Amino acid sequence: FRQSNDNVTEPDALGITEIASVGTTAQLTYQPRDGLLLILGAEGVRNDVRIDIQAHPNRAFPSLAPHTTERLRTDEGNLASFAEAWWALSPSLALHGSLRFDFSSLPVTDLLDPADSGENTFSEWSGGLGLSGDIGSGGQRLRRLRAGLPQPGDLGGELRRSRGSVPAPLRTRA
Repeated sequence: FRQSNDNVTEPDALGITEIASVGTTAQLTYQPRDGLLLILGAEGVRNDVRIDIQAHPNRAFPSLAPHTTERLRTDEGNLASFAEAWWALSPSLALHGSLRFDFSSLPVTDLLDPADSGENTFSEWSGGLGLSGDIGSGGQRLRRLRAGLPQPGDLGGELRRSRGSVPAPLRTRA
């Protein structure tokens, strides 16, 4: 996709992002007795991302020749395992619990300034606990209590918690 920013005090910016993703999930479901459902699973995802940021002329910089200011590549990998349980407490009330572990690798290659390249790796546990009940007339009301860390996929939160040595995905150039 493309994103363009019109700026007043600096050159206009055009960001071009290419993303290729592949992933798979395996899940095993077991019902040991009526009213109880257990689920175990694992998944893997790979995202190959290329980002180009270009400077373009505008009113403040009319003679600027268009040029690339950032060119990054990342081949993000995520492996996860999860477990869930559904337990019918009554015909109209069920308890749900889940637990998930994610390990992510986010190597960043700066193609214009290789010294800014590096690897971010992080792992996290997340989970949930909830009740689901029938309130009559075919309607359903869901109340859920969250426990643990933010859900996987919160890239900003994951980058804030990363233990990597390179903040390349979050930096800007003057």
